[in-house]
Amino acid sequence: MAIDNQFRIGELISSGSRAIVSKDEVSGNHTFTIGSKETVDTPYPHIKGERDGELTGRIEKPKYTEEELVKAVDTEVDELIGPPKKEKPPVVPKPLYDDLRRLYDERGVRINELESIILDLEAEVESLRAEVESLMIQMDALSLQTAAAQNEAQATNDRYISLLQDFSSAIVKSTKEGIERVSLKAQTEGLIAQKESLREQLKSLNLIVSNLQSQLSGAAAESSAAASGLVPTTSNETFYGFEQGQPVDDAWKAQDIGWTTMRDNGGKKDGSAGKVIIQNLRDENVPITQLKINVDKGNILGSVRPILGFGSGVSSTRTTNIEQGAKEQFDLYFNIQLGGTGDSKPKPRGSWQSARDYQGTFTIDIIYDDGFTETIDATWGLRKNRGS
Repeated sequence: MAIDNQFRIGELISSGSRAIVSKDEVSGNHTFTIGSKETVDTPYPHIKGERDGELTGRIEKPKYTEEELVKAVDTEVDELIGPPKKEKPPVVPKPLYDDLRRLYDERGVRINELESIILDLEAEVESLRAEVESLMIQMDALSLQTAAAQNEAQATNDRYISLLQDFSSAIVKSTKEGIERVSLKAQTEGLIAQKESLREQLKSLNLIVSNLQSQLSGAAAESSAAASGLVPTTSNETFYGFEQGQPVDDAWKAQDIGWTTMRDNGGKKDGSAGKVIIQNLRDENVPITQLKINVDKGNILGSVRPILGFGSGVSSTRTTNIEQGAKEQFDLYFNIQLGGTGDSKPKPRGSWQSARDYQGTFTIDIIYDDGFTETIDATWGLRKNRGS
């Protein structure tokens, strides 16, 4: 048990087991009393049983000679301390660190340039979004005009029905009023003329509604094509665009289609130059059925082989079926056998030249099913490197 009585502690220290009153002197047994209210005077007044269960022990405090204790402890331990370590060289060699630092700085400059490009592109996107919103507003205005024309046509039709009802009433009255027959006949002829006039007005309004609907659908299609990067032909009946194959050689960014052969016959050898995208936006429901490509020789003088064509076979014509409003893309390929060792035109690179460039123009005829033809003017470029 825990003892917090200082007097009791002193008594146990001085008297030992004699201070334990629960022990019988004759039998040596301990008798414990619970719930007693009897007061006992020995060794001091207390309630019987409240000191039962106490234990005692001997507490000794050893005595040391401080001088001898200090002698037994070696306070200066130096045999476990080794010699100081030699200074190690830098972990990374200085030239390597300088190269990495220079590379890091260059990457930082490149990151800043790319961030600037991203900001420019985001500004261009916002501009295109504003243009699209403007076109949507125009579409809403056309929708309002169409609704107004439809309302006017409905009102005209209501007037026509009302006039027919009046005409019927006039006929009934004419049978009852023979005396006014001549007058009623004149009224009838007038109503017939008015009916024809209203009918012509109704036809005119229907034609206006049809034209407005056609303009609305055409404007929506042209807006969608322009938003996707396509450009119209001279008649605005067809939209088209070119996409160069990746990666794009900087030498041909100004051309619509370009191809650069790789050194030692490695890398890109299939002649793929990109694709042409064509969308049919003609007002009449007439499909595009054929495409025809015509390539001039450019500065490849005397060449007898086709320079550019559709697909890997370099075909000059392509049969298709592009319905009204539909959009399709066609792969464009350069002839991989154009020039090179053993072929006279174009001549291979000279020993003093690193590459030879060729360029020119070509056209694509877009032929509709009814014979109507659109023509696209475009440019091409070819760079021939050593060993290719």
